[in-house]
Amino acid sequence: MDFTTVEQSDADMVEILADLVQDYLEAIVRYADTSRAFFVMWGAAIPSEAALGPIFAADDARFRLGAETLLRAGRTNGTVAPDIDPAAAAVAVIGMVRGIAAQYLIAPDAFDLPAAAHACRTFVKRTLTAP
Repeated sequence: MDFTTVEQSDADMVEILADLVQDYLEAIVRYADTSRAFFVMWGAAIPSEAALGPIFAADDARFRLGAETLLRAGRTNGTVAPDIDPAAAAVAVIGMVRGIAAQYLIAPDAFDLPAAAHACRTFVKRTLTAP
């Protein structure tokens, strides 16, 4: 999605964000080897002295900014609840999908990923949609 044009859109930004959540979690299964490599490197970026830290911090910032841009546009066009803090909600949504993806990659048989993706979609829609 081209986030530079989203601010002028009258699309349902919560629906777009819910689709992004679903697509992200589906991609974890479809691209399991690549996803696993990403999460291994992402985890290696956590120590404060890690060389990969700045690279993954920049990637995380872009991911959050994309979600925040959708949420800001949704507040502007009335599809996102006006009391939602776009920056904070973006952190929560990205944290949710990254955490679920990591859990799945560690133990894929521990839970039903499609059911979890559906629960995330429902959570996003019920939490962020304007009344």
